[in-house]
Amino acid sequence: MSNLFLTNIPISSATPNGIEVTRHKLDGVAGSSSTLRNQNTQANPSQPIKLSDSTTAGVVGSSIAWYSDQLQAVTIAGQIVCSVWCQESANAANVAPTVGILRCDANGAELSTIVAWAANLGGGEMVTTAGAKVITILVANVISTTLASGDRLKVQLGLDNAVDQGGSGTMASGQNAQFFVNGPTGSAGQSQIAFTEPIVAQSSVIVPVRPRNITPMVRSSYW
Repeated sequence: MSNLFLTNIPISSATPNGIEVTRHKLDGVAGSSSTLRNQNTQANPSQPIKLSDSTTAGVVGSSIAWYSDQLQAVTIAGQIVCSVWCQESANAANVAPTVGILRCDANGAELSTIVAWAANLGGGEMVTTAGAKVITILVANVISTTLASGDRLKVQLGLDNAVDQGGSGTMASGQNAQFFVNGPTGSAGQSQIAFTEPIVAQSSVIVPVRPRNITPMVRSSYW
């Protein structure tokens, strides 16, 4: 199993065709400091509302998503477990978290959907105190997808009606909800996505070998 963490590391320059204003790295290493990301509610939206990059509760910023490094070829078809830190402003908000996972090319352009965030992923309603919520995405909700060498994974977070994600009640306007990302290992804000398959970065690490005149070994960077 490979765990990828939602960090604050900018990756916009490497993903020029990504559609979000803010594009951060989906990394094999956890971040260092929990960061709030806000979105305000709407009354009974027909589709999930994409999270914004605002770090202030109640204030909406620009769109945000997380992109991996370029990866080695892999087929993703197994169960995916998401642990996301989140909270809603009031029980009456009726907000549930949802997660979208997509295949992108090397420049960040979307190629296909692996997990549709409008599907019922069963996460249930958020609570009013920040904490980790586990969303287990069953195989039935994972579209078997083969990534070619050099492709990237993209993760987007959103707000949905609680009733559409295994809870009850439709979203009310005038409220807000937050996700927390970039948290250190075992601490608040450690939002992560765990894949059944091994996710391996395309980049390689050159390992020096002694004595001289011996060709260096090339070791793939594993998450």
